[in-house]
Amino acid sequence: AILGELLDVAVPDSWPVFPEAFGYWRYLLAYDPAYIGWANWIVTHRRDKIAIGECSFKGRPDSLGSVSLGYGIVPEYQRRGYGAEAVQALVGWAFAQSPVSAIHAETLDGNRASIRILEKTGMSQMVAQDGRLHWQLRREHFSPGGL
Repeated sequence: AILGELLDVAVPDSWPVFPEAFGYWRYLLAYDPAYIGWANWIVTHRRDKIAIGECSFKGRPDSLGSVSLGYGIVPEYQRRGYGAEAVQALVGWAFAQSPVSAIHAETLDGNRASIRILEKTGMSQMVAQDGRLHWQLRREHFSPGGL
């Protein structure tokens, strides 16, 4: 209810996509405000005025300029391109930050929708391990607005 009031959107019962992450982000942001931008982003549908998902980095860039991202869209808004649009925007934001040279993501081997989002964003599959696919996109291979 508080989030909906702050953003002036409805919040469906199926949101948040990853509720366990909120305590973690709250702790990080309270501990170190430099995590702003590298924590959780809320995906909203402007016309419908509803929270439809979330994207986040798994912390700030490491010493090599790499950062990992995660994302999720509520079931009732999946398969409409919103996940790809949100990930593309987040990736663009990250590459606009000077220390970022590469973005990593992972998905389950059989999650075709998530795989398609990463492919649309220009990521390359690096390795498959324990039922998970690991992906990477280097700054020099990113095409803004490439969807």
